[in-house]
Amino acid sequence: MAKNRTLILQNNLDELEKLSMALEEFFEENDIAPPILFQVNLALDELVTNIISYGHSDGLLHEVVIEIGFADSTLSLTVSDDGVAFDPLDIPDPDLNQSAEDREIGGLGIHFVRKVMDCVEYRRLDGRNLLSLKKVVGS
Repeated sequence: MAKNRTLILQNNLDELEKLSMALEEFFEENDIAPPILFQVNLALDELVTNIISYGHSDGLLHEVVIEIGFADSTLSLTVSDDGVAFDPLDIPDPDLNQSAEDREIGGLGIHFVRKVMDCVEYRRLDGRNLLSLKKVVGS
């Protein structure tokens, strides 16, 4: 049976705690292992932080909508916002062979997201950024 939840966050970094608590509750209800929760929480924290920090320059209130679903041993997440069009998948993977001092700033967060999720897709629809994430977690 499919289980779904929608979480609406304001574009304020204080909302990250609300995200973490909602994920913890959802994972507990669906008996998904804590290591998976840790990875997904870190990935969403990175994505939402970037949306809040860089998605809007007007200083107004905006919403970040996160849809969470779990069915057939697969966790499905969609992060949606009305910020500037931005495809994080266009960011090249960082050169991890370079030292931290020599490497360009940025890109590690989306690199982590790509590594821990089984599928990451971006599209722009009706003035919104939609980032879809999937992770197979077992039964």
